Amino acid sequence: FVRDVPTNWEKTTPLLGVIGEYYVVARQGRDSTDWFVGGVTNEMGRRLELYLDFLEPNTEYVAEIYRDSDDAHYKNHQLGQVIEQKIVNSEDRLDMYMAPGGGFAIKMRKR
Repeated sequence: FVRDVPTNWEKTTPLLGVIGEYYVVARQGRDSTDWFVGGVTNEMGRRLELYLDFLEPNTEYVAEIYRDSDDAHYKNHQLGQVIEQKIVNSEDRLDMYMAPGGGFAIKMRKR
């Protein structure tokens, strides 16, 4: 995943957040149609509904999702993770869990 993340961005779109609590942002690579979404949280685990309305309408994307496992925790299970793929579009919503001290990363490329 990290090798795929560009260093130059065309667009940056803050999606969700509360200062000191959590933050979720979407970024589109420069000269690319790929989107990268990242979320981090403090020591409180939380579940978020992530709207994908920033994606191009009427277009399917393959989402590679790297997220915390249900039993992940920054104190005693830091490496608990799940990697999955889904087909998504701009009308979808993702139910994202962030473990205490955790987060997620998603790469979305046009199908």
